[in-house]
Amino acid sequence: MIVRINQLDLRRADGLAGWEPNESDPRAPIHYDWPEGTQAVQVLVLDVDERQQMMGLDFRRRQVRKLIGDVCVALAGAGQPLVARFDGPVSDAELVPVLRLLTDPSVKRYSVSGFHRIEEAWPNPVTSVRVGLTIETLRPLVNDRKLGLDRETRLRIFVVPAVLVGPLLDVTDVEDERWPEILAQVDFVLSTTRGGESLTVHSRKFTPADIKAKLTRELLGESPAGV
Repeated sequence: MIVRINQLDLRRADGLAGWEPNESDPRAPIHYDWPEGTQAVQVLVLDVDERQQMMGLDFRRRQVRKLIGDVCVALAGAGQPLVARFDGPVSDAELVPVLRLLTDPSVKRYSVSGFHRIEEAWPNPVTSVRVGLTIETLRPLVNDRKLGLDRETRLRIFVVPAVLVGPLLDVTDVEDERWPEILAQVDFVLSTTRGGESLTVHSRKFTPADIKAKLTRELLGESPAGV
């Protein structure tokens, strides 16, 4: 497969991710502007390989899921704690695999937003689950095809100082007033795009050239994690 990394116009990056602005939907873009100096890149798998053979959509979606862990290792290192935010419908083909994870003894910190379905005719509610994870726990979860990352569930991964882990686990609304403080101190934010065909990475710490170089070395196995 061929992985391509494209720099994005920061003003358009959230829109290209495919999640519409909506203050009542936790999948929506964060309401506040990204801090000055933030840059955004897109990570995707091309539909042709090195031999010019076509790669099907399902194959590319599976490879994008694998890239989630690769990007995190490349930029954060294998031992770095992460806060993963999963926003999606409460159903077997979407968010339920994350809810099952909360019973894992290795998961020490998490927060789940309230949800309800009073009438049978109502659609499955969309809710938010924030979990403190290691990359080792994250990889098998995101590779589980029962988790709807290529359907209606959005994943965002944040690397922040320890003091901000609690507030980040607590934040539900995309208009929460704590977002500016959190975004100002993140190393990077990785997000899935709607349909699962690519990833978006926002960062002030790493330039697009840094991200490309680090991810390339990680994919080729040429450098220690996080270097």
